[in-house]
Amino acid sequence: MKLDQSQMPILVASLEEHFPASLNVYHLARNGARQSRLAWPGLEFFVDAFPNFQACICRMPNNKEAREMNLPPFLFANAVFPFSKDARKLEELLATDGIVDWSGKVGFCSKS
Repeated sequence: MKLDQSQMPILVASLEEHFPASLNVYHLARNGARQSRLAWPGLEFFVDAFPNFQACICRMPNNKEAREMNLPPFLFANAVFPFSKDARKLEELLATDGIVDWSGKVGFCSKS
């Protein structure tokens, strides 16, 4: 499920409980929740369930959506920032239609 702005503070609070593994997603979510000047515009957050999620993915909209929204480029167009407490749930989330565009290169940015 895709999270909206009102759900971001709950996501951030949960990610805080899983440092350092969640840092890659936490900072992006925190800046977005605060709507700070450091927030990257257009980032989207997906979870397997809410509020008790086991897997979370942060990504930019696909290339077409990003161009339509006039968003600045982000590292590379198809960057995915995953966090998971359960590898199986992350695998299921990654396999969900519409979350990751597998038609081109996908870059995973994670903390191990």
